[in-house]
Amino acid sequence: MDIPSTIMGLGLLLVFIGPIGYLLVNQSVQEKHRKKAIFEVAAKKELNLNRFDFLPDLSLGLDEEKDQFLVISFGKKKITRVLDLKDISRCEIGKKYEGNKVSSAVDDIREVTLVLDQKNAPSETIVFYKEELHSVIEKEMRLQMANTWRGIISDRLQ
Repeated sequence: MDIPSTIMGLGLLLVFIGPIGYLLVNQSVQEKHRKKAIFEVAAKKELNLNRFDFLPDLSLGLDEEKDQFLVISFGKKKITRVLDLKDISRCEIGKKYEGNKVSSAVDDIREVTLVLDQKNAPSETIVFYKEELHSVIEKEMRLQMANTWRGIISDRLQ
C-alpha cells in the first residue's frame, strides 16, 4: 500500500510540476536566443552594446561610444532598427488611455510607447505595451522599462 501511494504521489507531482519546469526551460532558451540575436546584429553593425534589455517581443541595446540605439522587434517578422542618437531631438513616453481620457491610474493605460522625435526624419515609435498583444500583468513592468530607456536616451541627447 505504501509503494503504490508513493508512485501515485510522484506521478501527480510530475503532472503538476512538469509543465512549470518546461516553461522555465523554454523561457530560458528563448531569452538566450534573443540575446544571441541582438549581439549578432550588433556585431554586423559594428556596435559594442554597453546597455541592453530584453522582453519576449523586443530587444534594446545602446552603444554609448557611437551613440547608436539598436531596436529589434520580434513579431510576425523580425524588424531591426539602428537609430543614431545624434539625430534625435526629443525622447518621450507615449501613453494611450481607455476612452482617450488621461488618467493617473496604471490600469487605464492601453498602450505604452517610446517616441523618438528625429531632427530630419519622421518620429520613431517603439511599442513597449499594447493591450491587444501583451498580458495585463506585464503592464507596470513594461511601463517602468520604457521610463528607464527614456531616461537613458534623454541623458545622452545633446
